[in-house]
Amino acid sequence: MKNPVVKMCVGAFWLGGLICAIAQGILHIYILFVPDMLMCIAFTLCTIGLVGAIQTATGFQFKMVGVGGMGAQVPLSGFAAGITTCILMERAAGHPMGKSIIRGYKIPAILAGTAFLFGFIGALITKFAGPITLAASPPNTGVMIFIGAFIVGGIICACCQFIQMVTKLGFVGTLTVLMAFGAACGVLGWSGPMGGFAQMGFIAPLSGFAEFCYQCFMGVFSSSFISIITLILVVIFLWIVATICAIVGRVPALPPAAEETTA
Repeated sequence: MKNPVVKMCVGAFWLGGLICAIAQGILHIYILFVPDMLMCIAFTLCTIGLVGAIQTATGFQFKMVGVGGMGAQVPLSGFAAGITTCILMERAAGHPMGKSIIRGYKIPAILAGTAFLFGFIGALITKFAGPITLAASPPNTGVMIFIGAFIVGGIICACCQFIQMVTKLGFVGTLTVLMAFGAACGVLGWSGPMGGFAQMGFIAPLSGFAEFCYQCFMGVFSSSFISIITLILVVIFLWIVATICAIVGRVPALPPAAEETTA
């Protein structure tokens, strides 16, 4: 394909959809052993996040980004990989380990805080305006849930790739729009039908993370704290494993121009 936008969007669709389908398979494995669905989802998010951090530490994540762009970055595995990447890039610029970790936390902290903020605002809107309930068809099962996860996850990643390449929002701005979309899905009642059709195809991307924040704050407003505690533990786990992988991981070589800039 000669058009770089089309090429990267196609790559983001296939790679992002594949990651979400794999996440769906991991979820099904946990369902066999863990009776609570919330815990199964939490374990799945932790698993794909761990894999993303390890891939970054070994340098494989950078190759995936080159092929699939946002398809490798939009799923929650990409969030953990992003923490590791930010720290590794600071190390590559010659900063000491402690300073690299602190500086590397900046962008991931902004994204995580944005997800929590959008989730909180969405929950406030629902609390005072009332919930919106849409008629949902029976959820997909069997092979169809994997197909749904692949399609929806791929479309979300491809749309993010398109937004990033044709607008001036940049990486952080694009993910901010994605998380606003996720929180809006919760407010508008779309998360139920989308989750039933695609499950991890909607949950695994950062849009699902923001919607998960929304559901957690709705639980808090109803005096139920198990969801928000689970969410916080997932984020802490991802942050810890991503940091460890950045400490022991292979430092990438910066281009000469980048080295001059950071000097």
